[in-house]
Amino acid sequence: MPKHTSGVRGGSTKRRDIASDENRDQELRSANSVDLSHRSTEGPRNPAAVLASSNGALQRLAGIAQYFESSFNQDIDALEGAYGTEMDRDNEIRKLSEALETLTYFKSEELENLRHENRELKAGQEDCDQERKRCQTMQAELEAQHAKAETDREEEYKRKWQDEKAKFKKQMKVMKAEFEAESEGKVRELENENEKLSATNERLNQRLSAVEEKLEAKKTRHARVEKSLEDDNKRLTVELKQVNVEKFRHISDAVKAVSAKYFQKLPERAMVVGEDPRVFNLIAPSLSAGHGIQYPEAVQQELSKLNTIFDSTPISQTEISEFLRLSDVQHVISTCLYDFVWQPFFPLITLPNPDVVCRFLEAVSKSLSASGGRTESAWRVLTLRGIDDLSVESSGVESAIHRVLEILRPLTIPSELAELEKDLFDITKQSITLWKVAQKDEARFVVEKYPDSSDKENWHAEDIHVLKEAPMPRDETIDTAGIKPLCLFPNIRYISPRGETVIVHEGTTLLPNSHVWIQGMLEKKQHEEELAKAVLDARSKVNARRTSFATEIPPIDIKAFSFHPTIAIFHDYNLPPTLLLQCPAEIEVTVVVVTVAATRVVDEVEVEAGATARDFEAGEAEDEAEGLQWRFIRQSSSPNSINSNESHNTRTPDHSIPPPNAQVTKVEDLFQKSLSAGGGLGSLQIDVKFPSRPGYGTRGQKVILWTNYFELIPSPDLLLYRYNVAVQPVATGKKLNQIIKLFLQLPEYSDFRDDIVTDFKSTLVSRRRLSPGTAEWAIRYRAEGEDEPQTNAQTYRLRVEETGTLTVSELTDYLTSTNMSMAYADKLPVLQALNIFLGHYAKSSPAVANVGSSKSFSLTQASPTWDLGAGLSALRGFFSSVRAATCRILVNVNVSHGAFYDAIPLDQLIQKYGSANQFNRVKLQSFLKRVRVRTIHLGEKKNRAGESIPRVKTIFGLANKQDGHGLEHPPRVQSFGAGPKDVEFFLSDSSGVPSSSSTGQTAGTPVSKKKGKGKKGLGQNVPQGGRYISVFEFFKSVHGRSITNPNLPVVNVGSKDNPSYLPAEVCIVMPGQNSQSKLDPAQTQQLIRFAVRKPWENANSITQEGVHTVGLLPQANVNLGRYGISVTAGLITVPGRVLTEPKIRYKQDKSPFVRGGSWNMQDIKFNTGGTLRNWTYLMISMGGLPDPFDQAGLHSTIAQFHRALQDMGITAAAPTQGSRIVVSGPDDTRIETALKNVPGDPRQARLVLIILPTAHTLLYNRIKHAGDVKVGLHTVCVVGSKFAKAQPQYFANVALKFNLKLGGINQLVDSTRLGIINEDKTMVVGVDVTHPSPGSASNAPSVAGMVASVDRWLGQWPADLRIQESRKEMVSELDSMLKSRLRLWKTQGKHQVFPENLLVYRDGVSEGQYATVLDTELPLLRKACAEIYPPSDTKKGLPHITIIIVGKRHHTRFYPTTTSDADRSSNPKNGTVVDRGVTETRNWDFFLQSHTALQGTARPAHYYIVLDEIFAKRKVSPPFQNVADVLEDLTHSMCYLFGRATKAVSICPPAYYADIVCERARCYLSGLFDVLTPSGTPAQSISGEGGNTEARTEDVLIHPNLRNTMFYI
Repeated sequence: MPKHTSGVRGGSTKRRDIASDENRDQELRSANSVDLSHRSTEGPRNPAAVLASSNGALQRLAGIAQYFESSFNQDIDALEGAYGTEMDRDNEIRKLSEALETLTYFKSEELENLRHENRELKAGQEDCDQERKRCQTMQAELEAQHAKAETDREEEYKRKWQDEKAKFKKQMKVMKAEFEAESEGKVRELENENEKLSATNERLNQRLSAVEEKLEAKKTRHARVEKSLEDDNKRLTVELKQVNVEKFRHISDAVKAVSAKYFQKLPERAMVVGEDPRVFNLIAPSLSAGHGIQYPEAVQQELSKLNTIFDSTPISQTEISEFLRLSDVQHVISTCLYDFVWQPFFPLITLPNPDVVCRFLEAVSKSLSASGGRTESAWRVLTLRGIDDLSVESSGVESAIHRVLEILRPLTIPSELAELEKDLFDITKQSITLWKVAQKDEARFVVEKYPDSSDKENWHAEDIHVLKEAPMPRDETIDTAGIKPLCLFPNIRYISPRGETVIVHEGTTLLPNSHVWIQGMLEKKQHEEELAKAVLDARSKVNARRTSFATEIPPIDIKAFSFHPTIAIFHDYNLPPTLLLQCPAEIEVTVVVVTVAATRVVDEVEVEAGATARDFEAGEAEDEAEGLQWRFIRQSSSPNSINSNESHNTRTPDHSIPPPNAQVTKVEDLFQKSLSAGGGLGSLQIDVKFPSRPGYGTRGQKVILWTNYFELIPSPDLLLYRYNVAVQPVATGKKLNQIIKLFLQLPEYSDFRDDIVTDFKSTLVSRRRLSPGTAEWAIRYRAEGEDEPQTNAQTYRLRVEETGTLTVSELTDYLTSTNMSMAYADKLPVLQALNIFLGHYAKSSPAVANVGSSKSFSLTQASPTWDLGAGLSALRGFFSSVRAATCRILVNVNVSHGAFYDAIPLDQLIQKYGSANQFNRVKLQSFLKRVRVRTIHLGEKKNRAGESIPRVKTIFGLANKQDGHGLEHPPRVQSFGAGPKDVEFFLSDSSGVPSSSSTGQTAGTPVSKKKGKGKKGLGQNVPQGGRYISVFEFFKSVHGRSITNPNLPVVNVGSKDNPSYLPAEVCIVMPGQNSQSKLDPAQTQQLIRFAVRKPWENANSITQEGVHTVGLLPQANVNLGRYGISVTAGLITVPGRVLTEPKIRYKQDKSPFVRGGSWNMQDIKFNTGGTLRNWTYLMISMGGLPDPFDQAGLHSTIAQFHRALQDMGITAAAPTQGSRIVVSGPDDTRIETALKNVPGDPRQARLVLIILPTAHTLLYNRIKHAGDVKVGLHTVCVVGSKFAKAQPQYFANVALKFNLKLGGINQLVDSTRLGIINEDKTMVVGVDVTHPSPGSASNAPSVAGMVASVDRWLGQWPADLRIQESRKEMVSELDSMLKSRLRLWKTQGKHQVFPENLLVYRDGVSEGQYATVLDTELPLLRKACAEIYPPSDTKKGLPHITIIIVGKRHHTRFYPTTTSDADRSSNPKNGTVVDRGVTETRNWDFFLQSHTALQGTARPAHYYIVLDEIFAKRKVSPPFQNVADVLEDLTHSMCYLFGRATKAVSICPPAYYADIVCERARCYLSGLFDVLTPSGTPAQSISGEGGNTEARTEDVLIHPNLRNTMFYI
């Protein structure tokens, strides 16, 4: 039983196993069938793949068969042991049989598949065998061919080598034979020559012996002659001394005689006659004012202002006064002779330090002696030539004599003035004649005008003989210490060639400790005391006559000048204020300042009761310390400036130069002191964007300068409320201005009209709050002067929103604070609000034309104008801007000039412009576009007040065929710019009779749109439905006006879509319209003539007319008083420094003499001359212009120029034969063809000298584009008429360009002046961007240019150009441009590594874009460096970058305060640097005038440092005291390295070169930049639209031959 049970369980298990096996078999069959099916659908397969698949299948079948066989055997054994009955065995056997049949079937099917695959495999194997055999056959053939080719090649090489070898041997044999023959000939020649030389030597020795004998005899004779000459010289010296002594004594006697003749007696106005008028003037000013009454003290005061030597001279009729007076006169005349006749040739006074001068002159003398007689002779010749040129008629001598007359005028009797002038001219003429004779002597005459009281031998002390014997008077109040002796006539000595000194004329002097001097001072003191006593006595008499004194007396009417006890101070007399305030305390005194010449009140200040003289004097002292003018204050009150009504004098009341503001200097010095102490201020970074100032410069000679700034003093409690105004729909220009005016006229703002100022665009500023939050208003537009809006007037919505409250005192506190970490966020908003306040006056004045936001031009008849021609006139106006500076707010005012349309009838304007521009109507349309005109063909229109309302239209353009294309009846225009007979418009009338509206039409406007009044009864012939009528006929029939000149074009005063035409003769140009068109060369020249003025003339214009025009006077600008703002009278002064000029170096270390920032290259070669192997010339001729040369003249001039190039150090080969072409215009293709045909290797840089027929801008542009971009050769253009003169100076200027283009270096500066550059680790970069100018095409791009140095010599500056988006200032491709410059640093500069420092001078950036440079351009610079520098350098933080903004378009100007600080043009001397007074302590910037202006007012460059990673990290070495010194001196020195000139330039060369390369790009894009301008005539379409293509990068891509050169010079 157990066995049975076990068997059943076992059987069940086996059944489950069999079932599972069956399932597994089914899965295998299914998988195999799928695989076979997949193979059957693949098609022919690779034999190798078929073989692999078959092997896999066989392996799988073998495994399956083995598995089934093993399983079958196991199942049989299990069945036999498990089942006891036969039935079970039969069932199991049946099942197994079925399974075996299934297996057998599966095996047979699989075997069939395997056989099929085996057959495919065999077939594939056979194909593979056949392919292998074919490949082996081909390989064998290829190997055979290769072997044969190798064999043939080796045999060919061997044959050629044998041939060459044989040929070489043959040549060597021939050359050997020739050499041997030549050598033998030369040997024979040398032997013959040697024999000849021996014979010649023998003859020369014989001659030498004879010459030596003759020389010995001549030496003997020369000694005898020398002895004779020495004796004669001694005799002549004695005679010359006697002659010169007599002549100089004669001049001295003449000076004394003139002094006694004219000045022994006093003029009547300097005498006191009868009752003392000095007291009368004080007590009764109404009777003395205006009558020219003077007195001795007044004359003495006037003399003291003119010359301080009169300070100690009493004006009276005593003997002492007469003696001192005549001594002073002798001193004035002698000083004139010394300063303007003898001084220029007496070098001891040419420099401020005599010791330095002596050492300097000694060095010069040694240098002249060492250099040989030629240099010394040249020096002497130049000196004598200067003496010969000196004459009494010269301007310097004439001005000197007039200066003497001016000083002595108060002492001169008017009737004797002409005779005195004649005698002074005679003395001066004698002095010049004598000095010419004296200077031509071999000896040297020395003139000394500074007396030495201890030198009794050379100086004679004058005194009154009567007083010499008397004891010296004593007075403790008289102190003569520090007073220098007075020179009455200079000491003159004669120094012979042997060094012997002989006194020709002893000097005469008046010593301060002499009897007469002391007596004179005592006499003057006594007169002053008598005057004071007389004034007090007179005042006492007046007070005694008063019956009673009121505690308060109201001020009198000043203009009445009654006998009220009011004291008048005549500032011309400059009386001591102590005499005027000693009045009873209970009386209120009104102090009135009066100008005698004008007899009117200047200012009035009330002094409180009880004020003392001490209060008054303290106020004056404080004024002098603060540099304020005409300000009277008390100790208990704050300063209040007084605005002068007389004139804005830039001097103080005593005519002295006011010192720079003491408070400003104090804060600046505190800042400097903190930096010098180390830490503190110097380590602070005020703004995360800009570096703080590292200190103020200290180098250079200190000077005081005027500058065109006024101080603006706001009320301490001034609050400003700012509002933004948004107008919808958008309006601009005059319309927006009128909308703002209408807004301010709203009744709701009637109480605020005196409180509001505006820019008439988008901002209001009020001193009282208008309304909190936001307000909206609807305004119907009406034109200026109209009482009511028109029926169809546009309605504008204004949204007024308060944007902030500004406290002005916070700005002044910020500017005054010495806390350098202090910040003030509202600085710019406050300045903007103050600028709006300042500009409101000019913008609201109908007599002032405004250009932009800052320029104002007065339109009154008194305003100066200048005719520019072609319908334009120049006006002189003024720029004004409020700016922040240390401790104060300043107003910058500068003279400005602009071109304005002539306010004349339009037809006359068109005639003027057309005659100057060949009546080019394309240009005419551009010229007239947007011009506002007043029409006169309709009746006069008046408002209720009887004021005429002009009918103003704006010109859109000329008549065009495309006008009104969208209209139902478009106008008919015969041609672009047609006249009134050739322009027709559709005149419709639905009623069939002419309506009143049709008779009032201006031309071209549909009747239904515009209505007007016209003459009735005209136009009756208009048919129903309308018709086309010409403008000419319309004005004749409707307005009864016959057009006089129908050939002039009509103007479209509508738009392109809806035109409205007017004849030119019914229009008058409105005044005050600025022209935006580009001026032609003739107009530019005229504008320059008008604008170029002496600096002092511009300064006077600013202080006289400028303050009126921009509204700085309270009498004109009432808002100053309303806002509590005052402006100081007169320009401010600032401290400056004049840096020394660097030493210029040329070849062989030669240094020219530099004067005024310029030098001459005479007999000097370039420092590094270029090599010119391949060059030629091309002469261009144009029809109608004569050629400057004939063939012979051209060859001769070219030969001279070639020699000039060689003389200046250029290694120039002779030019190849040039050519001449005749062109029809700048677009002639023969220009480019001629350049392409220039001989030479086109892969190398070549140079062509192009001779132009005239200075033709477009022709020049075409040549430069062809040469620089297309052909790849250097071109230098000259004007034929100038080049034909063959002047050395002109040739030298052209040679400067030649050498730079050839890679040479023109000049260097002393390496010690270049500091960090001299280490050869700093690359200097210049960047600039040029933008389309007015008149350029709408698609004209902006162009960016970059230049960079390649070594420490700063002689070569290759450039790169890029086109970018129009009017985008930031350079877009700065990274790629910098990378190209860095590669040149290594290749062309021959450096192993990239520079450690990048010093970038960025030109053309406005103040508002300084931060944008750091945000936009600095990342591009760093990106370029990161991509090109090795990682090891970038980890060190290399390169260090410093970025300096170079400003040229600012309005800051400086004027010298003394003639000694001025150059020949009355400008400050070149090298003048200013970093105080008009700058802010927290900013690092400075002004540098490095150049000498040839004419006009010099404009300094403004340098603003926005990033510094170079200088602040370096140690400052002597002679510099701080980083500011280093950078200022480096920038100044670089200004002497501009290679195109032999002078210092106005901005440093990196910025200058970048500007030039951008201008060159404008030449390449002339078709876009110079369209529709008077100076160019590019092709335009007939419609006037112009046909300009887009700018491409290829247009400015420099040819590879020139890309790394200074092609742009």
